[in-house]
Amino acid sequence: MKHLWIRILCLALLLSSTGCSDYIAIELLRPGWSVTDVIDINNNGVVIGEEGGFGQHGSFIYSGGIYTKLQLLPGWEYVFVSAINDAGDILGRFENSGDEAGLFIYNGGTYDLLPQLGWYQIRPRDINNNKVVVGSGQDSNGVEKAFMYSSGHYNELLPPDAYAVETINSTISINDRGEVVLTGRYDSGNRSRVVIYRDGEYTELKPPGLSDAFSAGISAGGTVALWGYESTGGYAKSFIFSNGEYTELLPPGLSRSFVLKINDNGIVLGAGYDGEGKYRWFMYDGTAYTIATPPVILQDKRIILIDISGFNNEGIVAGRSDKAILSPFLFRQKGFVATPLFSQISK
Repeated sequence: MKHLWIRILCLALLLSSTGCSDYIAIELLRPGWSVTDVIDINNNGVVIGEEGGFGQHGSFIYSGGIYTKLQLLPGWEYVFVSAINDAGDILGRFENSGDEAGLFIYNGGTYDLLPQLGWYQIRPRDINNNKVVVGSGQDSNGVEKAFMYSSGHYNELLPPDAYAVETINSTISINDRGEVVLTGRYDSGNRSRVVIYRDGEYTELKPPGLSDAFSAGISAGGTVALWGYESTGGYAKSFIFSNGEYTELLPPGLSRSFVLKINDNGIVLGAGYDGEGKYRWFMYDGTAYTIATPPVILQDKRIILIDISGFNNEGIVAGRSDKAILSPFLFRQKGFVATPLFSQISK
């Protein structure tokens, strides 16, 4: 599932146009709209996203080649989507004309409104297949915290000794077992550490050699993908944590590799550069790596950013790309869905 609210932005000016790919991809940009942002994809291939143009904003579902726009309820001005589970339940947030906001779960044309939490800048992050929701916001004292919502009840989440929850470079994700992975921020050097929460207990993860660590998601079986900076040198490293052990992700032939997502099956999606400086994706299933060439539409040298927002159990990758039009400061944002042409590794 989701959610890479870290929004891993890969610098792509170094992309080389090879003209071939291990994926077939489609761009999502409807006529009349200037930008599209793909937010998530579930294991059935249903995509959710947001689109805009000329002062407009809308949220949509894309499935089987058909777009469905989420309609606004009376008094609402905006609807934003955050995550979708395998039943098609969409977690999101609305804003009304009075600058008031609230959370909802949407399915089949019906909105189920969640109770107000009383926090500021509340943001939904993820929803599992049991309709348990996680998100973040600022409490009445201005402290950035996470929350879990289930069956009408909110539970505040803040790791012990942490002064806040990290929400910019890190995901807040939940699996069907109710395990939540998040990142706490600590006073000692303003360090960040990945934490697993389950049934009232927090487990802090300490990957070897990292001064800071940030979560990139959790699988259905509890495997956590995370990344961080070396305590010496400041270079980024990526790990998975499973059954009490850390495994550093070192795909053969790639440098500057970085974890992007982990799907429910525990397969990791990452990116790096090969010996020729070409941008590659890799998958890791716990025992072996698969190195792949991204879609041709992402090999254009005019692309300045790639944002990977979803990676499902079929190996389908969803996200968006920003392509420079006249300069790096003027670009066109398009969503994409990329399906692998190779046999996807699986557990």
